[in-house]
Amino acid sequence: MPPRLTIFAPKENKTMKKLAIFAFTALISLAACEQAPTPSAVPPITFGNKAPLRLNVASINVLESYRPPMNAPHVDHTLPTPPIMAIKQWAGQRLVAAGGQGNLEITIEDASVKETNLKRKDGIEGFFTDQQSERYDAHVHVTIKLYDGVQTISVAQGDVDVARMQTVGEKETVSQREKILNAMVQDMMLRFDSEAENRLRQYFARYIVG
Repeated sequence: MPPRLTIFAPKENKTMKKLAIFAFTALISLAACEQAPTPSAVPPITFGNKAPLRLNVASINVLESYRPPMNAPHVDHTLPTPPIMAIKQWAGQRLVAAGGQGNLEITIEDASVKETNLKRKDGIEGFFTDQQSERYDAHVHVTIKLYDGVQTISVAQGDVDVARMQTVGEKETVSQREKILNAMVQDMMLRFDSEAENRLRQYFARYIVG
């Protein structure tokens, strides 16, 4: 008769069981923390702190003549707030249609940010120097036209053109770069807001109400 193989199960150890459950729970919690998205520390670009301009038109339309290229050297689509989105935000917060007819047409001609790799020093001098590794050139150009709903051509028009440049150090982290570039776009848009209001008050004065 062939020998019988008997397997004896060890008695349950409550302490070991508790430790195993604790370790498993800790691993699950750690995995959840690693998978959870980190909230962005980059502040949003907003214009809500300023009173909007009320215009004697029935509608305000934003047109996109500029189409963001998704390849180098263009990087505007990778920023926390691309300039094209900031312009739309500006139009939505700073302008109000308060008339019965007519249309204000805002055309985004350019809203680009281009990246250029900078030449860096080699050798010992380069090793001990915190060098600037990239330059970013931002540019926005917008045309504004007002149609009174009677004539087929615009009765008032103006344009806004603003540019900014920023370099970034080679030792900056991804988060630091986001903050630096977002600050560049914010600074550019604050200037854009000021220039746009000046144009509107200069060339569209008769259509500003309230």
